[in-house]
Amino acid sequence: MTFRWGWLFIAVACAGALSACGGRGRRRIVDASPGVDGASDAGVDAFTPTPDASCRDRDGDGICDDVDACPTIPSATSGDLDADGVPDICDPDVDGDGAYPPADCDDLDANIGPEALERCGNSVDENCDGTIGTEAYYRLPVEISLPEDLTDGIVHIAIDDPGVLAHLGSPDSLRAYPVQVDDPWQVPYTGWPLYIEQASDTGVALWLRVTLPMGSSTVHLYYGRDAAPVSAARAVFDAFETFDDDSALADWTLQSNRMSSASQLMDEGTFLSPPRSLRAQLSYRGSCLSNLYAQSAKTLTLDAGSWMFAYFAQANSCSGCTISHRILMDGAVIGTHAGAGGALVPRRAQATVTAGDHTLALGMYTTTICSGGFPAWTDDLGYGRSTDPEPSVVVDASREEEVCR
Repeated sequence: MTFRWGWLFIAVACAGALSACGGRGRRRIVDASPGVDGASDAGVDAFTPTPDASCRDRDGDGICDDVDACPTIPSATSGDLDADGVPDICDPDVDGDGAYPPADCDDLDANIGPEALERCGNSVDENCDGTIGTEAYYRLPVEISLPEDLTDGIVHIAIDDPGVLAHLGSPDSLRAYPVQVDDPWQVPYTGWPLYIEQASDTGVALWLRVTLPMGSSTVHLYYGRDAAPVSAARAVFDAFETFDDDSALADWTLQSNRMSSASQLMDEGTFLSPPRSLRAQLSYRGSCLSNLYAQSAKTLTLDAGSWMFAYFAQANSCSGCTISHRILMDGAVIGTHAGAGGALVPRRAQATVTAGDHTLALGMYTTTICSGGFPAWTDDLGYGRSTDPEPSVVVDASREEEVCR
């Protein structure tokens, strides 16, 4: 029998330098002594169980159990797809998407799983529900930042991105939820009340009635399929007036610093909103006068806090003078818009008040007039609780997602 001193030397040397001998719990042997055939075995690597009793290797893969993520399954050559330190051969979630088979129908693809979005136009069941989606719609998360809690208040959102508008289709399809939902168009509608203020080829504006905590919150808008409308102004605002009939004037009184020639009436015409609106007008002939106003006023009983007023407004243009539409709270102007004639346009204004009765006024103001009729119109007036300053809304079109079901 040949006694190999080279083996003994290497083994003793390895006892003090495990890293040089193939790693913890293994011994890398380089036999430089002659073999039975007289040739040297130098350079031929071999692995042998360590005589160190502290290294237990049940699966025999060369990795000690105390550092082996798969101590009972040989895993030395296994990959690690999600780079979580657990070899794929014994990783219950190979792709690292947080879902496990059989719920995850493809554990080698993190884009496929029960929480994944189904995509139309392919033959892949991304959400593992057993069906291939064919009906596409869209979801757009909108970030809303608030300086304070908004309990049962209103938020305004405007969308003008051409790509989003192209996917929108009919604005009747719009739905809004505080969380992602599987069926946005379920009946009855269970999302946040919404009111579509205006919709055109260049933009959509809507109001939501929400409950949101201070800080940043996400509203999920869904759209892009045929659906019955759920827009309901009276479900969004604390009060909403359309001025569609003469009875709407019952609670409004005229204020003017030229009372003898001012008038308030319902005006027939073609406007963006319903074809009747509240008109405050000053008609005057004579020497030129300055700083005249005619406005309709109403007493509101409000809780303490910030209130947002949404309305459509317009005033006539004027040659040689300036006419504006104004909104006032307790005599203080909270919004003013230069007259330009034409259709009414959506406006909003904000006021912070104490609890109690307050006077809201809307109408016309002119710096100088000499003769003629000078009207201002108000329509579709709604108001509700808000924050001061009003919520900041960020619409990032790049976050739009196609959903398929």
